[in-house]
Amino acid sequence: MARKSRRFSLRFGPGERLKVTYILGGLLALFMVFRLMQLISHPPQKIIEEINRYEQAQGALPREPFRGLIFDCRGEPLVINGSHYRLVAYVDRMRVTEEKREQVIEKLAQVLGWDRGELQRCMAKYRLNEKGTPEPNYYCVLEGEVDRIRKKELEARLKEVLSEKGKQGEGGLPDWLGFEAFPIRYHPEGRLASHILGTYLPLGGIPLGIESSYNDYLTGKMKPSRAWAIGESGLPISSLADGCSLILTIDREIQRAAEEILEKTVLNHNADGGTIIVVDTATGGILAMANYPDFDPDAITEVTQQVLRNPAISEVYEPGSVFKLVTYAAALDSGLITPESPFYDEGHIFVGGHEIRNFGEVAYGDVTAVRALVFSINVVATKINLLMGADVFYSYVRRFGFDAKTGIDLPGEANPLVKFPGDSKWSPSDLGTNSFGQGISVTPLHMAMAIAAIANKGLLMKPHVVSEIICDGQAYRVPPEAFRVRQVISPQSAETLTKMMVEVVDYWHNQAGVPGYSAAGKTGTAQIPIGGSYQNQEVIASFGGFVPASDPKVAILVKINRPKIAITGLEVAAPAFKELAIRILPLLGVPPDRPGELAMGG
Repeated sequence: MARKSRRFSLRFGPGERLKVTYILGGLLALFMVFRLMQLISHPPQKIIEEINRYEQAQGALPREPFRGLIFDCRGEPLVINGSHYRLVAYVDRMRVTEEKREQVIEKLAQVLGWDRGELQRCMAKYRLNEKGTPEPNYYCVLEGEVDRIRKKELEARLKEVLSEKGKQGEGGLPDWLGFEAFPIRYHPEGRLASHILGTYLPLGGIPLGIESSYNDYLTGKMKPSRAWAIGESGLPISSLADGCSLILTIDREIQRAAEEILEKTVLNHNADGGTIIVVDTATGGILAMANYPDFDPDAITEVTQQVLRNPAISEVYEPGSVFKLVTYAAALDSGLITPESPFYDEGHIFVGGHEIRNFGEVAYGDVTAVRALVFSINVVATKINLLMGADVFYSYVRRFGFDAKTGIDLPGEANPLVKFPGDSKWSPSDLGTNSFGQGISVTPLHMAMAIAAIANKGLLMKPHVVSEIICDGQAYRVPPEAFRVRQVISPQSAETLTKMMVEVVDYWHNQAGVPGYSAAGKTGTAQIPIGGSYQNQEVIASFGGFVPASDPKVAILVKINRPKIAITGLEVAAPAFKELAIRILPLLGVPPDRPGELAMGG
């Protein structure tokens, strides 16, 4: 009898089949998770390269945080944030035929002014990498930077030529084309304080001014020391910036007055340019730093490198007779002279084989030290230096800070050029010429701070333009004692020199006097060395002083380069000092200390 073959088979009931399904599904899910983890932790090289290329393409243009804002000392905004745009084509999103792509490129080239071949290469599906092999192209920048007005114009024109009704909506742009916003800096006061504020160019370029020196704070990369904290800030700016914001020592109205008076003075005297610096004598804070010519920080590409430099700190000059204040300060403080010390002026003197003459080649005969300062007699200044000797004189030159940078918190400060005894180029004649600011070169800021030190009872301060830093709603301020440099002369010597400077201004009251206020100052008319010799008509006219002399609040330096209509410091710079003092003292709430002059009409 034949045996029947037996076949093996599994039979499951309905419940058992469901369990098997769950088990197999779970095993499959575990395998997929395991494989996914493998891909995440060890992706194939091709995937890695593709991701890197995509990230590089998307990150080729910076997407920066909003920088901190900048305010003047009264909380008025000087630099705020705005937005500009770049027009981009997301090439990988274009889902069109080659014929349609060519039509689009043709239209874009016409609207944007591109060369058709260059645009084809920019918007190609693939690009050659460094190895010469093709790789996907994601991104083409069609317009690098446009403002809001230009954006609207482009949008309207592009919608007109590229609209795809029925696909993108009425007049809408294709989804592969768009404007990307990026932050820019906007200056609501225009050119005001341009050399101090500087510029920041998000698409490349060298930052200048405060934008450079405080970049790490403005971007939020750096925070102030907790020891500087002074409490919460009253400015509601936390939502307007990602970085720290700055409150400057600059007073917007004083800066404006300085710039207006400087421009008028330069133009009226057909000068090449100039600088005005206003210093808070007690703190060293810069209330104004004006230069002419200046520039528009919102149109930086139109400005030459020479104009971008801040001449108040980056250019040195021979200060001329304003430097006699250092000579007199040294002589008074060392006890060698008094205001009534007698001198005889022959009109010329030989020092180290070099003949020194007075400006205008005038001889004054018998004079006192204070009268020699009033009439700015070079011969007497030279004799004072010869009495002191090189060691004493140059020790005070160093004390006043003319041997190093001031250390102001702005970039680009230049070193003074001073020859000291022992230097290979120093000669005995320098002791004579340096007494009246010839043969020695300093920045306008150096000279302004020396004058401020006399006003500040002989205490030299470190100049600075930032008063507070605001981070996360908290205000920080560097302690005032951090700005104290050194006592350069005694308070008594400073007081005596101040009285002598008051006599200078009182004698030349029509040019330099400030009605209702006592003022202390000194003129300067410095010949400019050209080709190794000094030219009588090529000069820098200056005036430096402070007001009120009885209780100084501000020191002011006015420097005018190469005036051609009247050339002396008395004719050119002193009236600018006078006008600026008249404008800014009321702004600071300083009451007149000579009210009788106002009653008599000045």
